[in-house]
Amino acid sequence: MTRGYAPATHDGVPDLAARGVSCLILGGPGNGEGDQQALLWHAQKMIEAAGSARKELKIFTRAEGGYHHCQVDNVNIGAAYMWDWVAEVLQAQR
Repeated sequence: MTRGYAPATHDGVPDLAARGVSCLILGGPGNGEGDQQALLWHAQKMIEAAGSARKELKIFTRAEGGYHHCQVDNVNIGAAYMWDWVAEVLQAQR
């Protein structure tokens, strides 16, 4: 696999499947339900296109906090979620 950005499909979503991306993927931890900067459907399409055996899309809700872009209403929740996800993945590989 070559380095760099994945080619985009007709709707602008990176074509991860065409690039053979098969690594573990956690998508959307910068997204919230009320995000007005990043397109939620964009994150959903990228996760769908990835050929990973383990992939997850996390969109934060108003109720849990992290509702806005990059969780500006609760900055720690996104980082905590990512580190917990990494720990879970590494534990599963032991």
